[in-house]
Amino acid sequence: MTGPIIEAIKLEHTYVRGTNKVSAVRDVTLQIGPREFVLVVGPSGSGKTTLLASLGLLLSPSRGVLRVMGNHIADDQRTRSEVRRAHFAMVFQDARLIPYLSASRNVEGALSFRRLRRDVRQQRARDQLIALGLGHRLHHLPAEMSAGEQQRTGLARALVTDPLLLLADEPTGNLDSGSSSEVFELLRSQVAAGRSVLMATHDLGAVPYASRVIRMSDGRVVADE
Repeated sequence: MTGPIIEAIKLEHTYVRGTNKVSAVRDVTLQIGPREFVLVVGPSGSGKTTLLASLGLLLSPSRGVLRVMGNHIADDQRTRSEVRRAHFAMVFQDARLIPYLSASRNVEGALSFRRLRRDVRQQRARDQLIALGLGHRLHHLPAEMSAGEQQRTGLARALVTDPLLLLADEPTGNLDSGSSSEVFELLRSQVAAGRSVLMATHDLGAVPYASRVIRMSDGRVVADE
């Protein structure tokens, strides 16, 4: 693939709260290309999470055009869900693991929408966890794992679907510096594997790992370096 994975043109998102309107993303035009590790940084309230959710097709833009691999994304939930499941995966600050399922079962669950035999799903989940250094945690519950291990399990759950673009919203917000560095390194390794990564973060320790940094303020992109 040579063209952009995502192209946003004059993207805007406004939240309506009673009689008030809050412009969280304003007039954003950008592209995310293949094999990029892009950071979105800025203070709290700058629009990072809303931009990530809009580009990841979790939110419908209030205005603007959004294209995925050159195709205009219609504003209907079914289309957005199909495109998101086919090409994207998300990682959040909270790993959002199901507490009563083992690490392996949590990861396997991401493949539930795929037409795969259960033994194939199980093997892919095991292989992905092992690849992220969690072979010793396959049958452990989330409460039996450290915060860093839980986040790596969440990352395994995202990667097992083989996404073209991985979106991460403050994935190291609950981690210490050592665990954060491990996550940044794992994310950078995904670029070498042919994926793109788009991450919103407060943690400027991620900057050396990225190929590009987008800076936001008051819902606008103020720098793209």
